[in-house]
Amino acid sequence: MKKSHEWGSDPEFVGPLHHFREGLMMSEIKNNFNGGNILDAGMGGGSLLFSLAKLGGNCFGIDKSRLFVKYVKEKAKNEGFENIKVTSGELGKLPYKSGFFDMIVCGEVVEHINDVPAAKEFARTLKKGGVLVLTTPNGPEQWSVIDDWAGHKRRYTKESMHELLSKGFKITKFSYLGFPIIRIYQLLLFRTMVKSKLASEKKTKNSLIKTLMSRFLSFVFHFDKLFSWCKLGVGMVVVAKKR
Repeated sequence: MKKSHEWGSDPEFVGPLHHFREGLMMSEIKNNFNGGNILDAGMGGGSLLFSLAKLGGNCFGIDKSRLFVKYVKEKAKNEGFENIKVTSGELGKLPYKSGFFDMIVCGEVVEHINDVPAAKEFARTLKKGGVLVLTTPNGPEQWSVIDDWAGHKRRYTKESMHELLSKGFKITKFSYLGFPIIRIYQLLLFRTMVKSKLASEKKTKNSLIKTLMSRFLSFVFHFDKLFSWCKLGVGMVVVAKKR
């Protein structure tokens, strides 16, 4: 039986690809967010949400995992982030009124869930002209043990992403991420970690060395920006505007 990771059981489990990807998202967010209400849909351990909170505005986070929600609530309280509000829930049934958000961000989530209801809810809860910033794995042909471990239901193509967002959104920017350096990293290192169950069965123990190595690799990954047009990337970054 294929074993997937229990999301929320290890909120500090992040690596260089996570840091790099969130850096790309923050760049798009800063270019499109002018204040107001912003939702991190599928916030996970809250690393992106806390970065959003530093920009100002009213920051909301939602995640299916009650473990993540508890962790983020406690961290926000301990670190004095009064502009963060989090709740548990499904993205296909968001507990917010229509047109409430100026921006929604969704990093590496839609591949795990029933994506059509989620896309409809994103469109419903965004204001007209509101912006969606989304990342997700690219290329069904790249399916591997990493996807099984992560509990993915699918990988996307540019065409399938356009189809998903066709009702309610206009994609204003589309790019790939993760070729060639990140793809090599996944093939030679991270896939081996997953196969050996180092990532799935042990809690992550933070250390200064691990953090510095992760930051260093995420810096090296910036080379891949030169190939954001290449379909061989491991993921995609999508910016879409509510019609």
